Amino acid sequence: MDQATGFYTQPVNTDEWIDGCGCQIEKYIPAKQRIGVDGQIQTYNYTVFIPKHWSGNLELTALMEITGEDGSKDEFPIQGVDNFNRKYIEVWG
Repeated sequence: MDQATGFYTQPVNTDEWIDGCGCQIEKYIPAKQRIGVDGQIQTYNYTVFIPKHWSGNLELTALMEITGEDGSKDEFPIQGVDNFNRKYIEVWG
């Protein structure tokens, strides 16, 4: 992690992951449900709150990898992005 920016950087020899940053992660067990404006029910286990200064590409169905404070990792497809909040970008999947 770059101490000046707070961003994590990927290894030079691969372009598989976009650089990330420190963020707040909430895990739901059992899974949480959200009803969309079209009436579809989405079930998800994670909500990730990303600082607004992060500039990257968050596309629906793209894989997101998260690493917890204890070093545990998980990976999930992005099911929704809320970028209208002034404090953070909310991603769930």
